[in-house]
Amino acid sequence: MHRFKIDSKASATYVSLSLKQRLEEFRTGFTKGIISFVAINLFITINLFCFPTSLFAQKQTTFQKEARLLRSQGLQFQQRGDLDSATVCYQKAIELDPAYVIAYNDLGIMFEAKGLLDRAEKIYLVGLKLNPQYHNLYSNLAMLYEQKRELKKAFDYWKKRIELGIPGESWVEWAKRRRQAIAETQPSLQQELIEEETLSLVRELAIHKKAVRLTELKEIQKLKELADDLYEEHKIEEAKNALVLAISLDPSDRDSFLTLIDKINKEIKEKQKQEHIAIMQAKFQDAIRFYEQDDIVTAKQTLEKIATELTPKN
Repeated sequence: MHRFKIDSKASATYVSLSLKQRLEEFRTGFTKGIISFVAINLFITINLFCFPTSLFAQKQTTFQKEARLLRSQGLQFQQRGDLDSATVCYQKAIELDPAYVIAYNDLGIMFEAKGLLDRAEKIYLVGLKLNPQYHNLYSNLAMLYEQKRELKKAFDYWKKRIELGIPGESWVEWAKRRRQAIAETQPSLQQELIEEETLSLVRELAIHKKAVRLTELKEIQKLKELADDLYEEHKIEEAKNALVLAISLDPSDRDSFLTLIDKINKEIKEKQKQEHIAIMQAKFQDAIRFYEQDDIVTAKQTLEKIATELTPKN
């Protein structure tokens, strides 16, 4: 699997590189045309509305500002196919701000484009040490290891990308398909995948059996403890279901359980909010991709849909 064939329309190397990079991150720095202006303002609106205390709103040092300007220049060079100049910009950005993880991701992509896979691997790994939660790097490392035919590593990095993603997210689904494809070529990995899926089913079955047993014995306190454990494990929906079952077994303690359920419902709403944010971000990425492909009409329509969804409803 060659990563730059994800989009069949991307025939030139620099367009493929740009597409791959944008699929996993928001791109800033566009200043051309009306679409770019609208895109940037929507990006600002989303961040300020959803992440008021994020890095977006924090004060940056002079070096950090210069590093981001250099990265912006690098993106422009990369878009024009000048990979050498783009590489220099990303390297200088890292020198100015050694903690600027996104620049490590950019630089790794440049090394890959030049066939310097070992250097790309090293720079990606440095980025992961700085920020183990930056999921772009896991995707890029997984694809890099597929190129190098180090399939066990690719298999493991795709798994990590799945764990960091949101269920149903396009890159999560892609990672699952890649793991399945890799496993089909390696009997040991196929067995590992089967064991993972079996363990997941066993856990679900164990929870079900335990719920049935608790129902039969009407062990309300144990059921509440199960809900507490699930809540601590961030299994919010399962915790809520356990409490609902407890109410059905002991209506006399309904008020205390309803208080806990109300707390869980708030958690669920927050989770749904974050999922909605992720969807908005994905649509924004789509708009950027359409714009880069000179599909201005589709880009504009996508941005208008985002604006409509962000508009408060009466």
